[in-house]
Amino acid sequence: KGGLTTPFFWNVAPNQNLILRPTFSAMHAPLVVGDYMGRFAQWFVNLQASGTRDADGVNQGHVRSTFGYDMTDRWRLTGQVFRVKEDTYFRRYDIPRINENLPFLTTAAAAERFGDQNYFSLAGYNFQNLRFDVDNDTIPDVIPVMSYQYMTKPLTSFGLTAWTQVHGSSFMTDQDLESHRLSLVQGVRVPYVHGSGVVVDTSAFIRADGYRVDSGPYQFGRRAPDASYMTGRVFPVGSVEASYPLMKAGADTRQVFEPVVMVVASPTNMNRRDIPNIDSLNFNFDDTNLFSVNRFSGYDQVETGTRANYGARWSLYDRDNKRIVSALFGQSYRLEESDELTRLMGYDDHFSDYVGQLQVSHQNIFAGYRFRLSPDDLSARKNELFINGGSDPLRLGLGYTMVKAYQIQNNAYPDREEIYLTLGSQLTRRFSVKGFYRYDLSDDGGPIAAGVAGRYENECTALILDARKAFTSDRDYRGGFSIKFQFVLKTLGGT
Repeated sequence: KGGLTTPFFWNVAPNQNLILRPTFSAMHAPLVVGDYMGRFAQWFVNLQASGTRDADGVNQGHVRSTFGYDMTDRWRLTGQVFRVKEDTYFRRYDIPRINENLPFLTTAAAAERFGDQNYFSLAGYNFQNLRFDVDNDTIPDVIPVMSYQYMTKPLTSFGLTAWTQVHGSSFMTDQDLESHRLSLVQGVRVPYVHGSGVVVDTSAFIRADGYRVDSGPYQFGRRAPDASYMTGRVFPVGSVEASYPLMKAGADTRQVFEPVVMVVASPTNMNRRDIPNIDSLNFNFDDTNLFSVNRFSGYDQVETGTRANYGARWSLYDRDNKRIVSALFGQSYRLEESDELTRLMGYDDHFSDYVGQLQVSHQNIFAGYRFRLSPDDLSARKNELFINGGSDPLRLGLGYTMVKAYQIQNNAYPDREEIYLTLGSQLTRRFSVKGFYRYDLSDDGGPIAAGVAGRYENECTALILDARKAFTSDRDYRGGFSIKFQFVLKTLGGT
């Protein structure tokens, strides 16, 4: 990375523009990045592409495009193409608006229909793996996904509604592993507000999942490798959520305190071992899903058993009705113990970890804290902290993340602890500087990256000097020190 970059802006038409960013560097051949945006009556396209030649004389590059076409007022086609020549390309070259640590790239296309009370989509996905420790043969070539949702208007005077969902997907890899699933969900919901202010939300649904599996080299439950079979389950769930918002108004502020209790009932042992876990490998118990019926992502795994989720929310608003402080704290209790959920949610004698969050936004300070604490000794299993504050001439930022190791089936996720610092200063009306430092605090960690940049600008031009040091490596990427100089002509659309 590094070099001299001079962007050029071309206003192709009132609804189209093109930005070219050539970069000249002593460390690599010239790199050209182009960004095109077009907006038309019924469709749009965004396209980014880059190209260069590496030290071995091999052409390198990437393409990233999003597009959409409104066929009618109800039907829409959307998609994206995202491909790169080499896995480490984004780490070796500076490409705007692309995260250099992406684990995979997604190419997709979808047809959607939006009805008054229903929605339909048919989509296909393809992934390019960028991780060295993941076998490409385990990555699916295409995953067709179908989804249909329908919700009735209120069927009774007390607001009863019914809803239907049909969802299907096919997973296929080069290892001859195939999992084809069709799910049907039928549910009802009744919202209710009592005259005292108590809000009650009651819902129930029954879900049927059918699977057609070719196990390939894997063994699921008692099924042998290279087995072909059909399996499934029927899964009823009922839930009741009650909350009681309380408000207190002061001279300049207003407070809202809301205790919440949710009870969910469903059968136990519904995660059959002969169902491959394809789309439910990500599980994250925190404040965002404390009051969720199913905390597993996807369809292959479900949260079973009877449990109660309880906690409280609190918010503070100023005289302009702007929220200054918000907080949440809660826990979950299960009637039946589950070894897997004990590992994932920290259940001890039926009680889960405590989860919560606190956010403060006041004048030039914005801070947030999210946590997950052991119910035994309040030791942290997860901490996320960020603080951004200050005004000219000085702005500071701090980010901290800590997650204890956990495991979902055969997938192990190690301890992670990291700190991120930023500093910015508007030294004069025309000159500003900023810097960052990122450090891995784990036992075998160390510095990850550091950098500093200076910017000088007037009404017509901007000069940017960016120096940074990367301490990581990945196959043919060795990190190191880089300097980038950018000359921007504002009259040609640069910023």
